[in-house]
Amino acid sequence: MLSPCYCCGRRSKPFFITKPTCWTNAGTTNGWNCSPPMIRYWVPLRRNVKFGELEREFTRQGQDINWFDEGKETLTQRVNQIQTGVHWAEEPLSRLAHLVTNVEIIDAQPDAASADEVSIRCRFIIYRNRVATETDILVGRREDTLRREDGQLRISSRKVVLDQNVLLAKNLTFFF
Repeated sequence: MLSPCYCCGRRSKPFFITKPTCWTNAGTTNGWNCSPPMIRYWVPLRRNVKFGELEREFTRQGQDINWFDEGKETLTQRVNQIQTGVHWAEEPLSRLAHLVTNVEIIDAQPDAASADEVSIRCRFIIYRNRVATETDILVGRREDTLRREDGQLRISSRKVVLDQNVLLAKNLTFFF
């Protein structure tokens, strides 16, 4: 079956209900262990481009500057830094809410019943509030590849496309 979040032991809830909680609580629970050692996390910058130049709208993975273009080692360092309790951007910790919707299974290999690799697309809204006056709302889509590892489906790559070209948030200290 494709939907349960095996990494959390929450077999009764679909993967995309429990997974945002895993990643939001990265490091404070066992959530960060939900992802395999070879994860790729990519959030390209979005540019305003002229008509007919849509191929230039997004920065390229591994070639241009991006909001995120990282592997598990760097992502783990980010989590560890926030866990110190002295990270300026997350002291005090933000309050986050994720809304994940329009989840589509794009492909499942070798087939849906016994998939070892699943491509999924969804839409999200993230609400963040911290201290007294800082509120951010980010909207976009995610394109995930899940791979079976030790009998569990885990995120092996995530591409996040924000529906804005100017980031109004002061920082990106959370996961999409």
